[in-house]
Amino acid sequence: MQEIKYLTQDETGRFFSKISDRRDRAMFKLMYDFGLRASEVGKLTLKDVDLERGRLWMTRVKGGVPGE
Repeated sequence: MQEIKYLTQDETGRFFSKISDRRDRAMFKLMYDFGLRASEVGKLTLKDVDLERGRLWMTRVKGGVPGE
């Protein structure tokens, strides 16, 4: 069985430093921070964002528990 490998904090920082587009960085940050799939991020709309309360509403693709 192959050992599971994770990115170090330094590797993660270097990865994000290479993403220059703000929109792309925001999408990767959502996926990284909340464990979202690309298809879940792709389904988000402006009405799913509540900036006043700092909340994001989304529907999980595989029926998981919705996160905030």
